[in-house]
Amino acid sequence: MGLTVIISAVVGGIISWGLSWVLPSQDVTAANIPKKELTCTLDYSYPLLSKSASDSKLQILYDGHTVNLPFVCSITIENTGEYAITNEDFKDNFSMEFIGSKQIVNAQIVESTNKQIFDELLSNAQFDGIKFTITDFYLNIGESFTIYVITDGKPDTIHYSSRISGISELVYRNTQKEKHDNTLYLTSSILCITILVSIVFMVYMFWQNRKLNQKYSQILRMMEVKVPDKK
Repeated sequence: MGLTVIISAVVGGIISWGLSWVLPSQDVTAANIPKKELTCTLDYSYPLLSKSASDSKLQILYDGHTVNLPFVCSITIENTGEYAITNEDFKDNFSMEFIGSKQIVNAQIVESTNKQIFDELLSNAQFDGIKFTITDFYLNIGESFTIYVITDGKPDTIHYSSRISGISELVYRNTQKEKHDNTLYLTSSILCITILVSIVFMVYMFWQNRKLNQKYSQILRMMEVKVPDKK
């Protein structure tokens, strides 16, 4: 009985530890206070046109300027927090650098959840070289806008920069870091599940062997006979 209780406690503790790794947990904030949050999502990115290296006669022009490899990125900026993000919250410009590309060929605000956001961004946004900058914007909870950017050359990474009151770090989606984190999380989950299954199987086999040993011991005791003394 005592051994059963110990085994059950150990297995229960291991399973609880494993579930805490496998199951997603809610982010904990200081004293559960709602927070400001701005999420940057890379919706898609792909080459606009593939130019064969052997075709020297093909030339791609945009507004009179030669573009060697036009590359398209669609990025959505959304207020995913619990408070509105106001123009006064911006202590510095919000910017995106398309590192690895030669330059930004064109950038447009193609969609927004509110027409006033669209009009405001048109007057506050500009690009120079590989950097796209927005001086400030106002987003209520759940509001968003989408930027369509064409670069000359594929950007190796998109670097976001901002200094917004109440937001210490931006949230990124569909980035290289997020994919790496997802792969690491999946690998850890599979490893944890494998260990749990192995431990449960070992405990089960131990328990079965113990029951068999008890059964055989009982049979042997029942088969014991007393041999009469010879006089």
